[in-house]
Amino acid sequence: MYKKMSKQTIIRLSDGFGIPKSLTNPDYQKYLKWLAEGNIPEPVDPKPLEQIAAEELAEQKKTKRLANKINNFSFEDIKTYIDSKIPPDGQTEQINDVINKLAELIKALS
Repeated sequence: MYKKMSKQTIIRLSDGFGIPKSLTNPDYQKYLKWLAEGNIPEPVDPKPLEQIAAEELAEQKKTKRLANKINNFSFEDIKTYIDSKIPPDGQTEQINDVINKLAELIKALS
């Protein structure tokens, strides 16, 4: 029997051995055969609520720091940044990249 510890890590429950995902690994081959026989590994343990809350709080703080930093930019700062990122030949892909970054900044502010 096996248990997923993450998307990349599989543990064999009989001995706690971590099985690397490699088609040349005999233990991984046995795991794949076990799956093919219709078996299902135990799922990844859910994150504790405290960890989820801490991660969300950290993300909120990061967004707030970014928003505060952006609020200090003047129109001229933003225009200078855009002008420095758009190549003289006006390559569409790079222009779209700048526009997407600006959209992310605007979203962070709202």
